[in-house]
Amino acid sequence: MVGNYINYFKNLAIAHKDLLHNVLSDTGDVAPTEKHFVRWSVDEVLGSLRTQMGWPALLLELYETETASTTVYDINARTNGAFTILDEADINNTSKQEAAFIRAEQIVYDILKQMWQDHYGVNVQKCSTPFRKLDFNNINITPVGPLYANKFGYRVEFGFELQKSLAINEAPELGVFNF
Repeated sequence: MVGNYINYFKNLAIAHKDLLHNVLSDTGDVAPTEKHFVRWSVDEVLGSLRTQMGWPALLLELYETETASTTVYDINARTNGAFTILDEADINNTSKQEAAFIRAEQIVYDILKQMWQDHYGVNVQKCSTPFRKLDFNNINITPVGPLYANKFGYRVEFGFELQKSLAINEAPELGVFNF
């Protein structure tokens, strides 16, 4: 499940005209400036990014899942994902910072539009995305920056259901436990 989620966003970063993530950067076979996609955590926001990369970039957070139920047999998962688009700008130049925000915002909306098209567009194969349902009614887009001294952009949070649902009330596969 998580692999499909990561690959979906990586493919968006590969295809977007302003990102053009080079997959060879994942193995270090090209310059770090060709890396425009990375998984990251909130801890890195407070510390430092573990990898060198080019800008603008799509920084993907792994999704979080909360469960809720009305009975012990009715457990439902609520999943939330997040990604951030950051661009680089001189910390002392407000017009370049504004340009970085404008560029990052455009990329955010391009990605959201593509997510909608991939899921709800005409003649789409919904199984080609990791999502069974996307909640476009509750998207939170927050400006961020400066991060790492000179990065500016937007963090996007969204809710969804995975193609394969969480089934805690099912028995684990045979052989998982040696009881």
